Amino acid sequence: MIMNKKWSIVFWSIVIVSLLAGLIYWQTPIVLRLGVFIGGSWNVPSASTYELIDGIIAQFEQDHPEFVFNTMREFL
Repeated sequence: MIMNKKWSIVFWSIVIVSLLAGLIYWQTPIVLRLGVFIGGSWNVPSASTYELIDGIIAQFEQDHPEFVFNTMREFL
């Protein structure tokens, strides 16, 4: 009887810890970092290319709110 009670406590402790860990992991957003080389042979970036990529990222974030984008331009 004591051994059965001990295993029951261990089992429910594992279940509760697993549920809490899953809840914490589920609430964290998924961050995607995108690094794209944009420019010409003269190292002059084109503004229209940034607009295209920003539009694609905005559409993706609208369709998939669980993802967050960090572009490499933000780090430079």
